[in-house]
Amino acid sequence: MVVEYFNEFDVERIPRRYIRNIENPFEKYNDSTFLKRYRFPKLIVIDQLLNLLGINYANNRGLPIPPILQLLTTLRFYATANFQTICGDLRGIDQSTVSRIIKRVSHEIASRFRDHVKFPQTEAEWTVIRQQFFEIAGIPGVGGCIDCTHIRIQNPGGINGEVFRNRYACKPYIFTPLLNPVTNAEKNYNKAHIKTRNIVERVFGVWKRKFPCLRRGLANSPNTIVSIIVACAVLYNISLKLRLPEFAVEDETVEEVNHFVNDENREIIGAAARRAYIIRHFT
Repeated sequence: MVVEYFNEFDVERIPRRYIRNIENPFEKYNDSTFLKRYRFPKLIVIDQLLNLLGINYANNRGLPIPPILQLLTTLRFYATANFQTICGDLRGIDQSTVSRIIKRVSHEIASRFRDHVKFPQTEAEWTVIRQQFFEIAGIPGVGGCIDCTHIRIQNPGGINGEVFRNRYACKPYIFTPLLNPVTNAEKNYNKAHIKTRNIVERVFGVWKRKFPCLRRGLANSPNTIVSIIVACAVLYNISLKLRLPEFAVEDETVEEVNHFVNDENREIIGAAARRAYIIRHFT
C-alpha cells in the first residue's frame, strides 16, 4: 500500500533529471532504518504528517518535487542538520533546492502550531493542571513550567544581534530559582522548584533526541530557524499523541550547554513577589 501511494504522484510532471535520481525511501529502507532516518514510522508519515503540508503543484515551476519527498527531505534535516548528508541522499538535487524545501515545509508545519500546541482553555482544566503540579513537590498555584534550552544559531549580527542572547528574569508571574538561597524557606523553595520544573527539562532532552538538529545547531536564516523550532514542537506533540517511542541518546550527541544570563537583579517587582510567595508557603 505504501509503495502504491508513493507511486501515485504525478511523476510525468517532474523533470527527467529528478526522476532519474529519486529513490523510493519506503522501498529502500526497512521499518527500523526508516524510523531512525526520518523520526516517524512509514504509515505515520503518509497518514498523519503529509496532511500537514497542503502542498499541491500543478506545474514544473518552483520546486517540482513530490510533496512526500519534500516532507522526507525536511524530516531528514531535522534528524541530521546536515545539508551535505541530505544532498548525498537525494543525489542530483542541489543544496539551494534542499534549503528551499526545508524553509517551505517547516513553515507549513509550523503554521499548524495552534492545532497541536495548546494551553488549557477552561478554569476546570487549569484546576486539574495546578493540582497535578502541586502533587509533584507541594508548590501551590503552578499552571506550567517554563525553562530555557540553548539552540545554537549563527549570530545574525547587526543591531538585532543582542536580541538572540538567552536571558531570563524573575517576574511576578514567573518565579525563577534563587541563585544563593540562605534561609531554610529559601532552600525548601529551591528544592521544590527544581523538582517541579524537572518535567520540562526532561521534555527538552527527549525533544532534542528526536530532532537532533535542535542540539547540533542551525545555520539557516533567523526566520527559517523559528519555523524549524516551531515545526519540531508540532511534530513532537503529534508523536506524544500517537504514543510513539522515544529515541535513545546517539553516539554523536553534542553536550547540552546552557548559556543563560540571569537578569533577576534587574527585576525588583518580580523578586519582591517571589520573596512574599516563599514567606507565605515555605516558612
